[in-house]
Amino acid sequence: MTKYPKARAYLKQFEYNKIHCEVIDLMLQSEKDGYILKNKAEILADRDNTIMNSQQIQNFIINLDVNDKIKKALYLKFICLKKNNEIAKDLFYSPCYVKTIISKGLSVANEVLTQTGSKLA
Repeated sequence: MTKYPKARAYLKQFEYNKIHCEVIDLMLQSEKDGYILKNKAEILADRDNTIMNSQQIQNFIINLDVNDKIKKALYLKFICLKKNNEIAKDLFYSPCYVKTIISKGLSVANEVLTQTGSKLA
């Protein structure tokens, strides 16, 4: 069983949102290439909602009640989509320490998401 499933699922949405926006951008680009999109207004509204959700996730990390080291590690992991080894290199920490602080951050995030219920997720 995965540790801190609510936090991981919530923060992982950012990656899906990024991919979703890239797909929408490709669809909009195809319109410029001569293809006609039937539901352009819906597609643009969907993209706006996806961007707002991504901003909400970023704000969630920024507002977590944890120290800045943990926030940086969570931001690099879930917003910049870096692997633990890359984070360790960027922050001059050992990979083991990065894993530890990300786990602490996920623990706090999971607790917040559990307390707030579905208000954020």
